[in-house]
Amino acid sequence: PCQAGQQCERGQCVVQCSDSDPQDDPTVMGTVTNSLGGVGGPVLLPQSDNCAPDGQLSQVECGPNRVISHTFSTCPDGQGCQNGACVCQSGSTELGTGQGSVTLISANLPTLLSAGNWATNEMSFPSTQELLIMVPPVEHTEDDNNDIMGNYLTFRYAHQIAQYTLHFNVAAQSDVTDSTGSADSRGTYLDDFEGTELTLLDNIYTVVLARRPDQRSPDQSVKLILMKGAQRDTLLEGELKTYVIGGQNYEVQLSEINANEATFMINGEATSKLQVGDTWVLGGANTLGVSNVLFQDYAGGIHSASFFLGAQKVELRDDQVTDVTGAYNVKIGSEDIDGTTVIIMGTDNNSTFSISTIAVNMIAQDDYYLGVGNKLSDYIHRTGDEKEVLFTNSWDIRLNSYDEAAGQGVVEVGKLC
Repeated sequence: PCQAGQQCERGQCVVQCSDSDPQDDPTVMGTVTNSLGGVGGPVLLPQSDNCAPDGQLSQVECGPNRVISHTFSTCPDGQGCQNGACVCQSGSTELGTGQGSVTLISANLPTLLSAGNWATNEMSFPSTQELLIMVPPVEHTEDDNNDIMGNYLTFRYAHQIAQYTLHFNVAAQSDVTDSTGSADSRGTYLDDFEGTELTLLDNIYTVVLARRPDQRSPDQSVKLILMKGAQRDTLLEGELKTYVIGGQNYEVQLSEINANEATFMINGEATSKLQVGDTWVLGGANTLGVSNVLFQDYAGGIHSASFFLGAQKVELRDDQVTDVTGAYNVKIGSEDIDGTTVIIMGTDNNSTFSISTIAVNMIAQDDYYLGVGNKLSDYIHRTGDEKEVLFTNSWDIRLNSYDEAAGQGVVEVGKLC
C-alpha cells in the first residue's frame, strides 16, 4: 500500500493533491490541499485562491508532480476580485413608498469604492470614495416611452440620481508654476498632479494635464484631463510599431514632433498636430490619446510622445473651487455629458493649489421607468440620452423585486452582472 498522504496512480505511489475547483472557475474560490507523504502523512496547509495586491485573481491548482502552482488573471469587465473569486459587487437597499437616499462606501462596495492614494510628484494623499444614491419611490404609472402601465422605480426629469465624491484625508497639493516648472503666482500649470495616477470608481486614470484654465483670473480654477486605455506606449520620432486592439491591427508611427505637438501616421493616414490631452479617432471606433510630449531641443536630445490606444478621456473642470456649485459638465472625449456637474473643492493662494474633494452630481435628463429586473443604464440608452451620466459608466442601478401589496421592494446598486 502507498504511504499516508500518497495515492496510487498508473502503478505507482504519487503525492496526493486535491483541488476543490479543478475547472478553475474564476467565480469560485477554490482550495488545493496536497501531502508530501511520509510517516503519518504530513498534510500541507490548504491553499486557496486569493486576490493579489494589484486586484488580479490568483488561482491555485495542482501543478506538475502535484506541486501547488499559481496562475494570475484579470476579472471580467463588471466584476472585481473579492475573497478569492471574481464577483459582481453591489449593495441592496429595501425601499418603501417614500423617497430616500443611501450612501455607499468601501465597506459596502470594496472594489468599486476602495480607499485609495493619490501619489503626486511630491507627496501621497490617502483618499476615500462614496456614492450617494437618491432612491425614488416605486410608482404605479404609465411608462411614457411605451405606454405600458406598471410598477416602476421612477427617476423623474431634473431630479438627482446620485452624487459621487472622492475625499482626500488631507488636501492634495501642487505647486503653481509656469510652463518651465518655475514658481509663478500667475502660472497655469499644476505640475505636481501631472503624470500621476488617480482612481475614480474602480477606474485607474493617468492625469495627463492639470491646469488653472481661467485666463482672466486663474486662481481658484482647475481642469484635470484624465486618460486610460487598452494599451499605452511611447514612441521616438520616426519609430513605428504595430498594435492589436480587439483583433484590429494599428500601425503607428511618430512622424513629427515639436515642443508642444506630435503628429502620427496610423495605418498610413496622418493625424493632425496633437497636443497633450488631445485625441484622434481611429478606424474601428478606437481612439488614440496623447499623454505626453517630450522635445529636448539640443543635439542628441530625446524627441518622443506617449499615448494611449483605445483611449478613454475624461475632463473635469471647476472655475471656482471655493464654491459648492459647479458650472461644467463632465466631458467624455470631446462630448459634454448632459446631466452631470463637476464640483471640485479646494483652495488656491497662487503658490499652492489644494484639492480636498472631487465630486460629480448626476441628474436625470428624462423620466426613467425601471421595471423589475431592469437596469438604469439600459433605460437611459433606450431614451437616447447619454448613459455616461452615470459617472465612469462602471456601476448601475437595478430594481430587483417589488411587492405591490406590501409596497416594498429591493434596489441593487454597484457593479451588476
